[in-house]
Amino acid sequence: QRQAYALLANLMSGNSGGPLLDVQGHYAGMVFGVATDKKNVAYALSYREIEPVLQKGMRRVKECLRGGVFR
Repeated sequence: QRQAYALLANLMSGNSGGPLLDVQGHYAGMVFGVATDKKNVAYALSYREIEPVLQKGMRRVKECLRGGVFR
């Protein structure tokens, strides 16, 4: 089961992948969709859910940089 937030927000489908920030401006998650049957309802995955994927991606980027893939 995933940890997700239901948001009362005016977001559009193009906002998917955008950051969800808390009131202090800290990264809290990533927007992934909007409700099609309710107005101003969107959904976001929590940082806890996506952090392992972000960490894996960062490791891959570092490996590629060390290996000269991006040079």
